[in-house]
Amino acid sequence: MSASTVRTAHARSSFSLSLKGSEMMKTEAQPSERVLTVVEVWRQPEPSPRQYIVEGLIPAGRITSLFADGGTGKSYLALYVAVCVALGRPVFNRAVIQGPVLFVDAELDAEEFVRRAYEVARGLGLERPPEGLFYHRIAGSLADPLVMADVEAVVEKVTPVLVVLDSVMAAAFGADLERAPDTTATFKSVERWGTVLALDHVPKPAPGANLSQLRAYGSVFKYNLSRSVLQLIQAEAGGLILRQTKHNFGPKSAPLSIAMDFGADRVTFAEVPINDDRFAGIDDHLPTGERVFRVLMQYERGTTPDALAQELELSAGTVRNALTALKKAGRVEQVERGVWRVTHFHHFTALKGGEVMNFGLLCPNGHTSEDEEEVEY
Repeated sequence: MSASTVRTAHARSSFSLSLKGSEMMKTEAQPSERVLTVVEVWRQPEPSPRQYIVEGLIPAGRITSLFADGGTGKSYLALYVAVCVALGRPVFNRAVIQGPVLFVDAELDAEEFVRRAYEVARGLGLERPPEGLFYHRIAGSLADPLVMADVEAVVEKVTPVLVVLDSVMAAAFGADLERAPDTTATFKSVERWGTVLALDHVPKPAPGANLSQLRAYGSVFKYNLSRSVLQLIQAEAGGLILRQTKHNFGPKSAPLSIAMDFGADRVTFAEVPINDDRFAGIDDHLPTGERVFRVLMQYERGTTPDALAQELELSAGTVRNALTALKKAGRVEQVERGVWRVTHFHHFTALKGGEVMNFGLLCPNGHTSEDEEEVEY
């Protein structure tokens, strides 16, 4: 029986183990032996703080899934994120780590991607897409080891800080992503690319379904193997809600309410208040806490749980539970006995004449900021 070798990663306490059945004994590792890593945790210095390619949303070195119904705009949003990362520009006021971005596409083609990249670049006030934005159209399925090797060779050449995969289902055709083994194999292979934003689809929603209850189509291991999971929901009036439904490394971020506008030759993105007209009809597709928050935003001086319950047709107990959870997240406060209001200072970005403008919706006192310029949409 050949011996397997186990060696610790810590130089000061390196040792080898030869394993034979249930017997374990110290020995010297031979060149032909397989070397495994064992870390003596108590001897290690504390690692540096965890990094995010997009603060709070896309952890570095991990897979983040972004799923949505077809036609929602997730590919455009992912391209916007890619352009911002290549530029080093914040994504909806969230800091980014600047660097090359590789867009791995299985849905469209290079010509259409470049066309869209120009539209998004103009929406950011640029004349052309930024340096550091790369595109690769996969020729086949990621279920084919040769195709996976091709993508890995491109990743090695480009050395991106972020890889966008559009989309998981289209890229891995032939694999049964409703089954755990195929899904796990695909995600474990994609994991080798580094930081990945993997776009995905949802099952066909039933009529009248609450879209916030959906997950990506296929095996639950898509969710399990992603360290951050984002859902994009589109309101009937066009507004987009970006929800973080899973975050392995900290609390989930508050949802982002986004306007995506198409001009003659550009596409613009801006964070806007969730009570904007673009979000008409969104209540049917939000979890209870977000429905409570959205209505509470209409009351600058606050209101009571009973009033919220009556307006939302919910029980007062359900509303109080939602307010308690929102308070723990720092998004609402109780200003006096029985009266609640939004405390979160919402800071939005918009483009005005090609220039990025910042403005606030609500100050901590519940009034519009006087030292920030309001931008009318």
